[in-house]
Amino acid sequence: MPDPATADLLVRWTARLAIGAYLVRAGWDLSTIGDRDEPLSRSRLALAVRWTWTVGWLIYLVHVVLAFVLIHHGSHAEAWRHVADETERLTGFRSGAGLVLDHLVTVLWTFDVAMWWRDPGWPRTRQARWLLHPFFGFMAFNATVVFGPPGWRLVAVVCGVAVGVWGACRAFRSSRTDGNV
Repeated sequence: MPDPATADLLVRWTARLAIGAYLVRAGWDLSTIGDRDEPLSRSRLALAVRWTWTVGWLIYLVHVVLAFVLIHHGSHAEAWRHVADETERLTGFRSGAGLVLDHLVTVLWTFDVAMWWRDPGWPRTRQARWLLHPFFGFMAFNATVVFGPPGWRLVAVVCGVAVGVWGACRAFRSSRTDGNV
């Protein structure tokens, strides 16, 4: 077992790398809103993004295992307490429910990776893309605010607002040109 400082670094950096992979995926989806061209989904760039997303998912799974084993000593109850303590420290509201949402991220990310490898054109509709991003974006933002260093909180807010505005502008432009929302 690594010492606590090394364990903390491993858990933090696997989380950061997983969030980086999410940002690549979000950027891809934002940049391809309104594109319905099948060759785009089979391009080298699409394949690189799909591999980044898949590797990010694997890193996220490593993050979950490392956090559970090294930080919470294999105890789900201890993980729940830790999430509740950190949430209360920051917000004044004591809840470990974020842990359940983390489990949902694991399920959704696994499903999305599997679907994208099964069908390179996944997802084909704008609605399917945007079912994923509000939840994943919220979870990445929340994890950064609750567990990240104080300086990263500002970065998370600025990035969250920028991505939201960019996505809204792209979606608005796309809906004006093709008549869909």
